Amino acid sequence: RFLKKLAKHGVVKARGQAELSFAGDAAAQFPEHAAAIHGITLAYLQLRYSKMTDEQYRDLLLEFKTNISQFKLRQEDGHKVKRGQR
Repeated sequence: RFLKKLAKHGVVKARGQAELSFAGDAAAQFPEHAAAIHGITLAYLQLRYSKMTDEQYRDLLLEFKTNISQFKLRQEDGHKVKRGQR
């Protein structure tokens, strides 16, 4: 859902692009949402790659899902990027 929300506003993750690289691109496009973008990305990486207890996993997953559902972009948010510029 997070990637779809960003894609609707022109920020598309390239095939093979690392998560932190993509987060940097998205944060540059939407600097007012940089903290949320990086927070969601870091939570994803923890869920995917970190070892944690089942309880820690459930808690982080709930927080992750909540943060994604609360993540909203508006048309007027972000910088306008001309085609071919990044």
